[in-house]
This record gives sequence, structure tokens and C-alpha cells, in this order.
Amino acid sequence: MKFQLNNIVGAVFLPVSLFIIGLGKLWYVGKVPKSPSLDELNLLQNCGLHLSTSDFSYRILAVVLAALVPVLLYLVMKKYCKDQLAAYIISVVTTVSPWFTALSLTLNPFLLVVTLILGIYVLPLSPLFQFMASALVLLSPAFTGHTISFAPPLESITNILRSIDLKTLFITGDFNSTFLRIPKTGFFMLIDVVFLVWGSWTVGKNRRGILPVVSLLALGILQIVFFSNTLPAFRSTLLLLSLSIMIGFGYYSLLMKAKHNILFLLILVVTMINFFYYQNLLVAHFDKKNSGDWTYAEMQIVEYLKAMPAVHRLVLGPHEETVKTVVGYYLPTLKITTVETVQLAKECAAPHTFCVIKGEHLKGLNMREEETKNMFNVYSGLTLYYGLKTE
Repeated sequence: MKFQLNNIVGAVFLPVSLFIIGLGKLWYVGKVPKSPSLDELNLLQNCGLHLSTSDFSYRILAVVLAALVPVLLYLVMKKYCKDQLAAYIISVVTTVSPWFTALSLTLNPFLLVVTLILGIYVLPLSPLFQFMASALVLLSPAFTGHTISFAPPLESITNILRSIDLKTLFITGDFNSTFLRIPKTGFFMLIDVVFLVWGSWTVGKNRRGILPVVSLLALGILQIVFFSNTLPAFRSTLLLLSLSIMIGFGYYSLLMKAKHNILFLLILVVTMINFFYYQNLLVAHFDKKNSGDWTYAEMQIVEYLKAMPAVHRLVLGPHEETVKTVVGYYLPTLKITTVETVQLAKECAAPHTFCVIKGEHLKGLNMREEETKNMFNVYSGLTLYYGLKTE
């Protein structure tokens, strides 16, 4: 029976499910807010690509990488645990996990890092060479797009403990990574805590697939230590990948031990309920809850300035780096000046100038909200910036 399942997996289930996963990822591209993340803008700028405000074709690359990951993970686990069915279940469980779903919605360097490292583990190399090559990829700014930033030992230990905190993993996710966080959802589904415990015990007892788990766990700890200034959801990707493998082993092991169909159906039903619950949150609330971190309001400023050719200069209040980055990318010829609060009144009165400020600066200009020229809102309608224009 198990031999037949393995043959069916190799011949039918794997290609069909990968095709469905690819279509699903492509569909998600249309659900992601039509505004870039700062990481996407920085990556595009570093690559010398200057796109229009309506061009999000670069996110197709994220779909390609997200489709490659389950294929490579399947090949890695098939290589080390010698079981196609186990490799298939681990691959699918990882791909539908909330952390990977959120990570693969946008183009980001750490998705590329995960893909490259899994590719290294597919190659017929010694385990030591695989680990060293993976570490070089992980620590190379050319691949990560982030410079190495060490934290003091105590802070590094704290970051590691926070990354494996059960509340963060299964209930809340990481509040610091708002634009990568699915509301009311952890990095994994809540039901996965059972399979993590069972899978960890299975891997430890049988030693099947333990090499990639341990290697990725070690690389994950290195990633947390060496990228302390990076968003927690990004610097934890390899750690989350190793936990996903153990959760996948948990699903596989329990399903193999399910001698009664009732237990199998119970596992399936509870998992599907949990899966569709977080999928609904992703589709219905992801963009609304996180639009403040998706440059939604900043893109409105860009569109406004594009329609106002008489504006030759943009003046920003203090601490408006996000506006400066977004406008500077899409309108590179526009002069952008950042001034202190006390200088706003004078600078905003200059001709052919558009001034963007936050609400706390209105008092310094002796203005009320209704006296401003424009209001730029996040997806929910909350005003984030106010615009003042002079002729």
C-alpha cells in the first residue's frame, strides 16, 4: 500500500499539486495591495529598475520562486528520508504555511535565499560543503540585500527565543513585521502545534531527515544573529523552514499511524478548517490591516504629484523617510527637501512647492485639518499625511 502511494505521489499528486500551488500564488498577486513595500523598492533600485506606478510585473518572479521552493524541498526530503510520500507531505505543509504564504506575496531577497539554499541541498555534495555554501549565500549582501548587523550576545539570545515563542509561532505572528503579518494568525496554523511536537519526537527518534532539519536550524540561528536589524519575519525564514519540516513529519507520521479512517478524517477536517480560516483573513483583511506599511498613502502622493506638473519641489517634515523613498523612486527628477518643524511654515510658502506633513505638524503651522489642500489616507480611510500646495 505504501509503495503504491509513493508511486502515485511521484506520478500524479506532485505535478498536479504544484500546478495548483502555482495558480494559487499567481492569484494572490492580484490580492496584494497595489503598492510596493519598501523592501521591493530598495531591491528594484539596487537592480537599476525604474518601473511605473502601475507596473507590478516584478511580483511574477516571487510567484516563480514560491513555486520552486516546494519542488526543491520535495527533492531534498526525498533525498534524505528516502520516502516520496513523506517528502510530498512536508513540501505541501510548508508551502501552505502562513509564514511562507506571506513571504511569497512580494518580491524579497530572503525568498531568493531560501530557494538557493534548498537548491544547494539538492546537489550531490558533502553535508559540510552544503552547510558552508549555504552560509556563504546567507551572509552575502548580494543575495540578501541587507548588510550584516550583529547584536550584543544577550540581545541575540532574546531574538532567538522570541523567534521560537509559541505565541508568536502559532497565535499572533510578529507585530514588528506588520506588512508580512496575516491578522489573527501566527507563522503557522494553530493546529500545527500538535504536529510540531509529534514531528520533533519522530525526527529525534527515527533520525529520518534529521540532517536538513539540523542544518537549516543552525543556519536559521546564524540568520537571526547576523541580521538583527532586519524584520523578524525575514531574519527567521530558515528557522521557520526547519520547523515546517518537523511539522510536515508530524502530519506524515500521524497519518501513517491513523489505523482508523475516523482519525484520518478528524485530522483532515480540523486542518482544513484552520487553513480556510487564515486564508479568509489573508484575502479579506490583509491589505486593510497592513496598508500603512504597504506605502498605500505614499503612492497617492506620487499619483497626485504626477498630475501636477506645476509642482517643482516637494517639502517634507522631519522623519518622513518613507515618503522620500517612494516619491524619489517614481519621480527621480523632482527636488525633495526635508526640513525641521520650525522651518515648515517658511518652506511650504515657497512657490511651485507641495508640502507633505503629518497631523502633529499642523499645529506648528496654525492650521486645521479642513484647511489643508489634500489628505492622503491608508486603505481603511485613516489620514496619514496632509498636503499643502502653493502656486
